Amino acid sequence: MTALKQYLLIMFASVLILLTVGMPDGGRINFNNVVLAAEPTALEHAGLHTDPDYVCPMHPDITDDKPGTCPVCGMNLELRNPAADKTGGVFVSAAMINNLGVRLEPVEYGAVSEEVYASGFVEKVSDAQQQDVLSKVSGRVQEIVVKTGQWVEQDEVLMLVDVAAYYPTLERYLDAMEAAQLEQALTLRKRLLAMGVSDEVLAGYDQDKPLSKYLEIIAPFSGEVSWVMADTTSTVSTGSRLAQITAPALAEVDLRSYSRIARGVK
Repeated sequence: MTALKQYLLIMFASVLILLTVGMPDGGRINFNNVVLAAEPTALEHAGLHTDPDYVCPMHPDITDDKPGTCPVCGMNLELRNPAADKTGGVFVSAAMINNLGVRLEPVEYGAVSEEVYASGFVEKVSDAQQQDVLSKVSGRVQEIVVKTGQWVEQDEVLMLVDVAAYYPTLERYLDAMEAAQLEQALTLRKRLLAMGVSDEVLAGYDQDKPLSKYLEIIAPFSGEVSWVMADTTSTVSTGSRLAQITAPALAEVDLRSYSRIARGVK
């Protein structure tokens, strides 16, 4: 045996002795205690790619942590704009603005209108209306809902009046309707109408509308409140002037125009 072979055998025997002495259980390997490295889960893998630095300007879902090209459109990935991410805005690079020939402006909310010039003829002109709203019962003004100069629609509530007999009569009317006592319900309905309650309000109560303890004074037609009493503690009597509604003259016009333009006309 040569000197080299003797040296290698001695080195191999020394390593084997060291491994045997250093291992538990007299040199036997317990494979039950061996833990293998697990494959990363999908969530852990996604965490490795959070907040990538590069994004496709046309496909924001295409991202990478290094420069490259988009596999969808082939555009170069660009550095992400941190300010757009924090505000939830849309990032458009200067190169994209130049290629598309667009101009960026802040988003604003408002009505979109368009002037339409067309010929036609007048179908009907309604005369201007002005009417005083008078109280039909005695009571105390509880709340004034509108103010002078405000536009109101027909049957919109103008004010609430506390009338002693109103709420008990309304409850008895609804009880009679529920009990199918039609004759009594009709009598009570006439009393409510005489107080100034409209058919529309009673129809709402018939359909389980929440009850109001106060008499609702409503607008007789759509128009502008040209006058309304200002004292919410006033006591009113039958015939008292509560408000005044003014409706301007309205014209119905038959316009002749292209259908594309007519779509923007109400």
